Amino acid sequence: MYKLCLPLLLALLLAGIAQADPMRPDPPPAPPVQAAPATQPAEPALLLTSIYILGNQRQAQINGQWLEEGSTLSQYRVVRIDTDRVELVRGNRSRTLNLSAQGSITITHRED
Repeated sequence: MYKLCLPLLLALLLAGIAQADPMRPDPPPAPPVQAAPATQPAEPALLLTSIYILGNQRQAQINGQWLEEGSTLSQYRVVRIDTDRVELVRGNRSRTLNLSAQGSITITHRED
């Protein structure tokens, strides 16, 4: 029985030593978790692809939607449409969208 108890006693002692070393210093405390800083909501992606001006009629194509001055898109109000840019306002924030390439088309009536 003594032969049976000795290996069991050694196993228990070794397991206890491996788990806790009273001379080992305590691990450093975990760094405090900081909350992410509050960020402004992301600006919506707005893509100006076309501008149409004929007489007093002014329209701009933004994100595939044709808009006139006074129209709204993503809480922005279209305040001005020029030949190469569109000015938008949302609250006290303004934004200008520019055409990537400027050009014009002239349409004439042809009689056959």
